[in-house]
Formats: sequence, C-alpha cells, structure tokens
Amino acid sequence: MDNHEPTREEIEESRKQWDEYYKRLAEYQRLTGQPLQAPIPPPYGGNPPAVPPKPSLFRRIWHVAWPPLLYLGIMYLVSFAAALLITVGLVLQESDLSDVSALTDKALETAYRYSSLMSIAAAAIGMAVLIPIYLKERRRTGENTVGADTATVKLAALLLPCAVGMYIILIYLVNFFFAFFPDVGNDYNELMNDIIRGQTHLFALYSVLFAPIIEEIVYRGFVQGRARRLLGPRHAIFISAAVFGAAHLSFSAVTLVQAAYAAALGILLGWVYERRRNIIVPIAMHMAFNASNYLLRLLPEDIPDVFLLPVGLIVAFVFLFAFHHYSKEREPI
Repeated sequence: MDNHEPTREEIEESRKQWDEYYKRLAEYQRLTGQPLQAPIPPPYGGNPPAVPPKPSLFRRIWHVAWPPLLYLGIMYLVSFAAALLITVGLVLQESDLSDVSALTDKALETAYRYSSLMSIAAAAIGMAVLIPIYLKERRRTGENTVGADTATVKLAALLLPCAVGMYIILIYLVNFFFAFFPDVGNDYNELMNDIIRGQTHLFALYSVLFAPIIEEIVYRGFVQGRARRLLGPRHAIFISAAVFGAAHLSFSAVTLVQAAYAAALGILLGWVYERRRNIIVPIAMHMAFNASNYLLRLLPEDIPDVFLLPVGLIVAFVFLFAFHHYSKEREPI
C-alpha cells in the first residue's frame, strides 16, 4: 500500500493540470454547445481525465449550416409538392393536352397566385420543426433567452420606429441604385408584382408575421448563436447577415438587390441581437421593418422625398441610440 504524501510541488503541478483541463473542457463546450459534467479534483493531487477531442472543421461548419439548409429544403419541398398538385389538377381538368406551352404558363400563373400560401405553409412547418430544437439548445447552453420580460419589451418597442426609419433609408438607397440602372429596377418591380399579384393580404401575413419569426430563429438564433461560439460575436454578425442575404437570392439576377439590402438589414438585426441576446428583440424589429412597406402606403402620395428621407434618418438613429444606451447591461461587441 502506497502511503506517499504528495509534496507541495506535486500538488501545485496537479492544480495546473486541472486548470488546463477546465480550460480545454470550456473550449470544447463553447465549440459544441454540449455541456459535460466536470469532475471534482481530488484534494491531494491526481491527474484529470481526458477531454473529448475538438470537433473537426467540417463538423463545426455543418453545425452552423444545417438549420438554414433544412429551412430552405422545407421551402423547396413545399413548393415542389404544390407545383406537382397544381400540375396534376390542371391535367385532370383540361381536355386538350396538346398545347404543352399553354398548360405550363397556366401552371406557373397558378403557382404565383398561391406562392404566399406556400411560403406560409413552409414557414409554419419550419417553425414546428426548428423552434423546439432552438429552445432545447437554449436551455442547454444558457446563452440566448426568449422570455418577453419587461426590459426586453421596452427595448423592442424602441426598435419599432427605428425599423421604420431604416426601411425608409434602405428603400431610398435602392431607388437611388435603380436611377442608374432603370432596367434592373423595372425587372425587380415586375418580379415583386408577380409575387404579390392577387394575394396582397396573404403576402402581408407572411412577410409581417411568419417570415420574421422563422427567419430570426434560423439566422440569428441558430446561425449567429452557433457562429458566436466558434468565432466570437463580431464575425458571427457578419456571417449570419451574409447567409441571410444569400437566402434571398433566387434564379433571377435582379434578386441580388433584395439580397443586398437583406444582408444590410441582417447586420442591424445581428447587432441588436448581440446587445440583448433575446430572440424576441430582432423578431420585433424584423416585423416592424417588413410592416413599414404597408404603413408608408397610408401616407399622402404628395409628401416630397426631401422631407421623408431626413425624417427616416432622424427617427432611425435617435431610437437606435436610445436602444444602445438602455441595453448597456450587455458587454459591448
């Protein structure tokens, strides 16, 4: 039986090993979001257990990428299923199937007519699948909150007029771009009119309610939250904004405009998310931003641009500064 009493040097060396163990364990938990039960070191020395190896680079990238890929996959599957049903329905209804071109045009027109309904269905399925996963991850890591406490509600309220001001600024920047490239502007406006044609109310319901919830869960909650653990908050903001902008691309080149201002909006939403670390805040701001498209239509059409743009600038930056001031309990980015 070994009754060897550890020397002071051995105890000090053991403490250093345990300190290094806890650092490596914390790094593993930061990269994976998976908490491990840390053993208690013995009072008189002893070697710490092995820490699981760091996940590979591919696994870390996949950990960030799979939620938006899953949501996009759901959207494409819903669109494909709807297109298939529309095509089958038209084939069963039409007696003359010789004119394939006319049948294709009719199918596309019907798909456009119900595109907002398809988007709502995809968002609802995405929310049903991803929100429980997000809440479980939030409880496990404790990094991000969801509850609508009084302070969060007040901060979110400050961002509502700020979002309207930001919408005015971005729209004027887009229109300024279209002034130099009128053909791109015409193509973009035609694409938007095709999407919302005959379904204004459904498109408003999707863009103001469903899209902000599912997109903030995916791009701020999952992408930014997980990228933060890998690279820190600054890089996470730009990564989530870039992915958010890329998600607004489609097979048409004119959607580059939409992707650009979606990425700009994503930077702002990412910043306010980091300030509060509560997903309710960017959701509220995103809702207000999308609703601005309909709110501004209530204004008289004869309001001059030289008046509306300065108002948007003042409102956006005053309320953004107020949010920054009252959310100082979070560490600055």
